[in-house]
Amino acid sequence: MRFEIGFRLYVKLISLITNNYTIYFLINGIIIFGTLLCFSFKYTKNPFLFFFLFITLGTYSFLETGLRQALAMMICLWSVDFIKDRKPIRFILTVILAYFFHKSAMIFVILYPLCNIKKHDYMIFVYSFFSFVLLIGFSTFQGFFNSLLGYEYEIEETNNGGIFMMVLLILFSFSFYLLHNKKEEEKTLNVILHLSLLTLMFWLLRLVSRTAERICYYYIYGLYIYFSQAARYDRDFWSSLLKGLLILACFALFIYRNIGVNYSFFW
Repeated sequence: MRFEIGFRLYVKLISLITNNYTIYFLINGIIIFGTLLCFSFKYTKNPFLFFFLFITLGTYSFLETGLRQALAMMICLWSVDFIKDRKPIRFILTVILAYFFHKSAMIFVILYPLCNIKKHDYMIFVYSFFSFVLLIGFSTFQGFFNSLLGYEYEIEETNNGGIFMMVLLILFSFSFYLLHNKKEEEKTLNVILHLSLLTLMFWLLRLVSRTAERICYYYIYGLYIYFSQAARYDRDFWSSLLKGLLILACFALFIYRNIGVNYSFFW
């Protein structure tokens, strides 16, 4: 009963249909992967690469353990269209629905006002400023984020996450280089660009506190879309080579993380 009421009602409704937990997980899978499939087809012409990043960079493994937040994240992805179409009431109502599955979903609200920033130089300044403020004064915000997520993390030296931060930063820089002059992409990818910048900002905070990691997962799908769309373009031989190397690096990171991991299946 400590779980949010939306999730409790969701589980109750499924239990009225079946008590088979295999079907329960199947329903969750259909909702999660159905949402991701629609999201990827809507915002990139390369959904295969989107799912490649989704698996190799570890987001998939999070869904296995953070089910309530995973469902909240999927509901938040439904709201992205309402930002693009300038429908704030529908956006807020959708995020509130996500909140009833996991209260951390309220962090997604900041995306709407930030998406009013259209110019790239303003974006970089705003996100750099907020990153600096949050990083310097994170002890002030730590209690708020812990309350939002229901955790009790302290400010800490995490001693990891640096390599992943570098991968995210290179993926973003490469994508920005290829897409920033594509006028036909700007309207569609404005929200995606903001999602990518929020991913970088919160993963930077992840280097000092694990609290920011869960928040980052709400936005990271945008960075996957951003790179997937950028991969459609080739400026020269070197950009093509770098694209291939980045894809190989993501695959190598996946192998490195999973060496020696054994999975036990319930069947």
